Amino acid sequence: MGDSRITINIKTDFIPVLETLQKEGKPVSILYEDAGVTRGEGVITAVGERDGQYWFSIDTLDIRVADLYAVNGLFSADYSEC
Repeated sequence: MGDSRITINIKTDFIPVLETLQKEGKPVSILYEDAGVTRGEGVITAVGERDGQYWFSIDTLDIRVADLYAVNGLFSADYSEC
């Protein structure tokens, strides 16, 4: 049996996942673009829209959903490093 991963095709599909994790107060582990693939961990403190972009916050770090590659093992289809 080969390795497999769960992927999403549209980055905005992360939003309900982020909202659920925020509501539950569960810690998250993410991969996102910040001059290269960057890891982050923490608790989501906000999810929303600002200036026509979807954003979320982990502790005091604001990240655009468009820059997100993975949340707790759920990957965007455009991430090919694993």
